[in-house]
Amino acid sequence: MSGSRSDRGAHESGPAGTLGEDLAAALHDAVREAAERLEAVTAAVYLLSPEGAELRIAMIGGGPPSVFTLPGRMPLDAPYASARALAGGEVAVLADPDAPRAHIPGCTVCPYPYLAAAAPLTAAGVRFGSLTVLRPEGTDGYGPGRRAELARIAGRLSTALTALHRRGVPVVSPNLPVLVPVRGAESSADADPAGPWGTPGVAGSAGRSLMFPLQ
Repeated sequence: MSGSRSDRGAHESGPAGTLGEDLAAALHDAVREAAERLEAVTAAVYLLSPEGAELRIAMIGGGPPSVFTLPGRMPLDAPYASARALAGGEVAVLADPDAPRAHIPGCTVCPYPYLAAAAPLTAAGVRFGSLTVLRPEGTDGYGPGRRAELARIAGRLSTALTALHRRGVPVVSPNLPVLVPVRGAESSADADPAGPWGTPGVAGSAGRSLMFPLQ
């Protein structure tokens, strides 16, 4: 019996600093559904760090170049949609994606071709993080219907995270995020974002040009 409990604990929690199998499955379901339902090029889950001092990416669904544009970590009072959603307890949309970086001394702001929205992951008074999606700039953005859909998916994930939390599974960010492909989302550097990137008319130039300053 003790061996069975040990096997179950390893199955649920995984090695320190990694996502356990059950937690990874819950996050994967959410990022896949969010990307598909909201027609997003990328969906990601941010979870609180083990000490609860910041948000860190736990899982990203999508492909380059958009997956590489998300901040890997951020303070809880950051101006990004992911932090604002958790702080405010409701869906947050970043209308001007370049604004958070514009005030940083010495920071050269590259035109950011995606619009971000995030919904909080909270349940029963426990805060876990936020579910974040990116859509290309120039689309119809995030109207009431899409915001409600994002909140619904985040609510379902929050319920799953609460169940894991009650079983003693640590619902915190891993040392490194897990990247997963998502059907229908941006899946290669040939997917060209809008904006002043690359050479017009050359397929793949814009996506690859955007990836260069991200390295």
